[in-house]
Amino acid sequence: MTGRRLLFEKPKEFWNLPKLQEVYKTDRLPSLREILARVFGLIPEIPTRGQLAEEAFEKFVATQPTNAVHSRELKVVFVAFLLDEASRFLLQEGKFAELRARDASLYGSLSQLEPQEREALIGYLQSQVPLKDFAQVA
Repeated sequence: MTGRRLLFEKPKEFWNLPKLQEVYKTDRLPSLREILARVFGLIPEIPTRGQLAEEAFEKFVATQPTNAVHSRELKVVFVAFLLDEASRFLLQEGKFAELRARDASLYGSLSQLEPQEREALIGYLQSQVPLKDFAQVA
């Protein structure tokens, strides 16, 4: 019997991951690791999508060569990519005219970045950031 079955699938208590996620959800469904860290007091709260985006951006800045002059614009594009599915699609597809019509502020930040900065940022987001962690719950 697996460890999960021994822990969760008991007829009397019947705790399972979906029930725990419902109890501890914020604007997203937390992982089992996050729930256990919260239960055992290792973290004060389950992070929201915005908090995760901030942490991911800090990691990006710490590990990737970036132009400090464009740090604000990089952050705006980074956070929009993670938190807004429609903006993510338009950025991935390079549909900048549609992005401009949808969100002028995001387009303004994007237009301040050099083409290689944009490509590096979007490439990093697609390959290094687990997008499933940013899925919004209804």
